[in-house]
Amino acid sequence: MNINWVQIIIDVLMVIFGFLSIYIKTKTDIYEQVTGKITEAEEMYQSYTKAGNVKFQWTVDTLYSYVPVVMKPFITKELIGSIV
Repeated sequence: MNINWVQIIIDVLMVIFGFLSIYIKTKTDIYEQVTGKITEAEEMYQSYTKAGNVKFQWTVDTLYSYVPVVMKPFITKELIGSIV
């Protein structure tokens, strides 16, 4: 049985770097969309009084829907809430 350790290490590193690139891209996309979604929530709930929590929750839920399923354990609603 001949195990090619170099190929195994390369494959593992490729998976790790692929995962990191997806994580960074998703987080960057969320940062770029935050302002637009906050503005959209402000416009949607402008006729409501004391709707700050509703607007915040809508913004977080909307941004969380853009997170790929694979990244949901790592990019949580709490993380998005701290970004917002």
